[in-house]
Amino acid sequence: MSSILPIDCEGLSVVILDDDPRIRALLKAQLSDFNVTAGFFDNAFDLLRDFERYEPSCIFLDLILPQMTGIDCISSLRDKGYAKPAFIFSALYDSTLREQSLRAGADDFFLKADFFKDLGSILMRVREHH
Repeated sequence: MSSILPIDCEGLSVVILDDDPRIRALLKAQLSDFNVTAGFFDNAFDLLRDFERYEPSCIFLDLILPQMTGIDCISSLRDKGYAKPAFIFSALYDSTLREQSLRAGADDFFLKADFFKDLGSILMRVREHH
């Protein structure tokens, strides 16, 4: 009989950018289960203005957002000197958008379904580099 050890990422701080309140609520609950401190934004402009006050270990950005895409936002974050991991997630997979995300400075690109399923292992990767 095997047992699954709980994932504890205490000490990590993440920022989430997603305009869908349901996604933010799901991530808030899941991140709480991992003992991760999280800040949430529903638009890229507020994130770009305020992300430094969270001192995040990593940033997760939705690809499709009103007014500014996750790709444009990640590019702006990199221009502002944010050098820690940043990830794009999306409900739709398009290899061109994935490549654009990586070129703009994303460390990885996930489908939302995979992102939720793999969040624990993603956080463990971040913790190893923290």
